[in-house]
This record gives sequence, structure tokens and C-alpha cells, in this order.
Amino acid sequence: MSEEPNIVIVGIGCRFPGANNVDEFWRLLKNGENHLIEVPPDRWNIETFYDADPSAPGKMYVRQGGFIPGVEDFDNRHFGISDEEARMMDPQQRLVLHCVHMALEDGGITRAELQKGKTGVYIGSMTYDYNAQANEDATICVPYSVTGNHFSIISARVSYVYNLTGPAMTIDTACSSSLVAINTASQALLLGDCDMAICGGVNCLFEPNVFVALCKAHMLSPHGQCRTFTKQADGYARGEGCGIVILKRMHKAIEQNNKIWGLIQSGTNQDGQNAQPISAPSGLQQEKLMEELFTKCNLDRNKIQVIEAHGTGTAIGDPTECRALGKVLGSKKFRKYLGSVKTNIGHLEAAAGVAGLIKVLLMMKYKTIVPSLWYSKENENPDLKLGEIGFTVPTICIPWDVTANNKRQASVNSFGFGGTNAHAVVTEVSVCQSYRSVSTFPLPAFVVISSHDEDSLYANIASFTERLKSGDYNLRSLSFTSTCKRDFMPIREALFADNHNRSD
Repeated sequence: MSEEPNIVIVGIGCRFPGANNVDEFWRLLKNGENHLIEVPPDRWNIETFYDADPSAPGKMYVRQGGFIPGVEDFDNRHFGISDEEARMMDPQQRLVLHCVHMALEDGGITRAELQKGKTGVYIGSMTYDYNAQANEDATICVPYSVTGNHFSIISARVSYVYNLTGPAMTIDTACSSSLVAINTASQALLLGDCDMAICGGVNCLFEPNVFVALCKAHMLSPHGQCRTFTKQADGYARGEGCGIVILKRMHKAIEQNNKIWGLIQSGTNQDGQNAQPISAPSGLQQEKLMEELFTKCNLDRNKIQVIEAHGTGTAIGDPTECRALGKVLGSKKFRKYLGSVKTNIGHLEAAAGVAGLIKVLLMMKYKTIVPSLWYSKENENPDLKLGEIGFTVPTICIPWDVTANNKRQASVNSFGFGGTNAHAVVTEVSVCQSYRSVSTFPLPAFVVISSHDEDSLYANIASFTERLKSGDYNLRSLSFTSTCKRDFMPIREALFADNHNRSD
């Protein structure tokens, strides 16, 4: 097969508010769940910092955000990291390692496969919350304090743990960081700088002073919700989480029998002085980016069926973005669905773009368009004029149907408050997405679960059992993946299953 200059996604992993993995994220999306909660007491005392008066010095007018319980929890021994070093590691480093592990498992990619070529790591991140707290008391600093809190180590840690020799970059373009990281990874693959790329974004919230500063800039919603596309859109709600995707060149993924989630084509640009002040979005530059991407990649804009907007729920951002999207992708003849995952989990800032991307990939997999929260036609922000540009915001789950000659195709939009924009087009791939040898695996299925110690093994078995109960699996696929596409750890358990209701 001749090489095609196409990049595909072969593995995904995530942890978001209300979702510890990809399966839970899909449940959250299809059920239309909202996981923005009051600031947990283990972060800071909200009563100390809260004041409804925006002008109150040192206070925030927000009580809510998208938080992950136990976000700092970490099975460090699984990654060969000592307890002492793990204690000094920024939870963003821990969360990235955890989600990388999930993405590799999802893609059936073993350490042995990682060693066969150059793998690059590209992670978007923008917050230094843990570093700010760690430096409050100089007497507790130890040698691990340096690597535990340095920005560059977020990506380099992945390269070190997995012995990867491709480029490692931590990228900060504010809220477009993760989609810019994915674009950078795609370009590196096309240039031959790496053979596979691990990329995405991470965001953790530990520092109240950042909330205070954002409140002084009137960026956050007093209601603590992203009420995107509505009359009540009055700012965004902050959220934390991590999303990871693994990229390969398409011909390599097919040759190596990888599961393919979708094909991705992307681009980035900068606002320059096209918007004032520096934090204001430029509709003109967003338009130019999309026009350039669709022209360069020879894409038919009329075939886009779904748009995952940046959609933060701000008074300026939503109308600016929708006008730009409408000028490039709007069509009364070809209706398009418009949504924003921020209504479910908040604005994950540096991880926002990859959260939207994973949402799109899941909608493609399940052939279902999920609802955006808070919106109704009667409650639409009148400045958006969505009906005039052919956009519909779904308020219930809708079948994502396409005609026989078409593929599911979606756009993901993202921009940062420093002016860096990113846009990606994701296309369904009509190649066999199952491992070729799965259908020949006999039943009862033989499934191997392993870990570095008994406690972790039992936790993995419990997780596996819950997945069996969901019924969303193929026994032969599970058997093949667990025996041929996993790294075996020292402590192992073998299970036999002959149908969806019985395992021994």
C-alpha cells in the first residue's frame, strides 16, 4: 500500500469531571450530565475566598468548578517511581501518566512496540498551581522538588517512564494548548520526526489566587456554569482533567493492525493585532484558519455534519466564534449540529481542545450526537442567529446518520486568550477497525489481568468486572487484547468467560 499523508488516532485515554475513563465519559455525555460542583474543601476553604461583590479585594465571586475527586491519587509504583519522588510530583504529571497508560491500553500498544521506533510526546498545559503551593515553604524543598514541578517535565516524564526517544514538548498557548499540541504532533509525524505521537492536554486546579485573578478580569461566570449559546452566557466555569490521544500515520496504523478511531487534519494560526485587547478573540483569524485548513487539505465544508465549538459561554467569545464558524461552515442546505462539552464538565483550559476531540470520537463510534446543556431555542443568545447560518444545538441525543456514500465528519474549534487558534477536522475511517485475528479466537475466552502488586491487581479485576456488567464489549476482542496487546506485570490472574453473563 502506498503511503498516504494522513494522520489517524489509534488510542485514547481520559479523566474528566464525572468520568474516570472513556466509557464513563460517554455515559456522562449521552445522559446529558452536569458535573460542575462547589469547590471541594480539600482544595481551599471557599468561605474564606468567596464574596459575591466582584470588586472585593482578594475574593472570588465563584463557588463552583469542574473538579475530579482524588485527582492527586497516583499508583506510582506501576510507573517505577518511588514514594518520595511521587509526593513531590505535580498532580498534572501524575494525571498525564495515568491517562497515557489508558490510551496505550486502549490502542493495544505495548512497551515492546514503543521501542521499535521513535515516539514523541506533546502535552498542552498552562497552570502552575501545585508549583505555587510547593514553593510557599522553602524548608520542605528536596531534590525532587525541581523535576516534580518543572513545566517541561510534564511531557519529559512520559518519555522517561516509557523510554521514548522522539521529541518531548510541553506546550502553552492557554486554552488552545491541547489542540495545538495535537497539531504539532501531527506535523512531526508528517515530517518524520517521530513514528508515533502521544499527545493531549492536562489541567489541575489547586490555587485560589488564579480564580481571584480571573474574577477581577470578569472572565468567570458568577453562576459557576458554562451556559454556552444562551442569553445567560456570562463567563466560563473552570474545570480540570486530562485527555490523551495517540497518533500514527495511517498506512502504518493499517499495516500494524491498530484500532483506528478516526482521521485528523488540523492547523493553527495567531490573531496578531486583529483583536483588542490581547485577550479578545479574533473572528477574522478564526475564519482564515478554517479557510486555509479546508483548502490545504482539500476538504468539502458541506460534508461537515457536527461542530464541537470552543463555546466557553462568554458574552464576547460565543458570538465571535459563531460568526466565524457560520461564515466558513454555515449552510441552510446542509444542516450542522453545534455543541460544547464545556456545558458538561466546564472549561478545562489547556485540556479543553482534546476534551472536545474525544467527545467527537465517541459520538462517531456510537453514531450518536449528544446534547449540549442549558440551551433551548427560546433561550438562544440573540446575537448568535444560529438559524440563519444553518446551525442546530442538540438538546437530546440524536442518531448521527449518514448516506451510504458519506462518512461522519466533524470540526473541533479551539482558541487561547493569547490569540493562538487551532482547528481540527475529524473524519470517520472506513477500514476494518477490529484486530484481524480476533474473529478466530475461540470461546470460552481467556483473559489475563496483571499488575505490580496484589492491591492494584484486585482493583483492575474489579474494573474489568464492572465493564463485563455493562455489556459493551466483545469477548474475543478482550481475550486477544489482554493476551497479545498488553504488557504483563509480575502479579497476574487468568479469567475464563464463555458469554456476557459468566466468568470464572
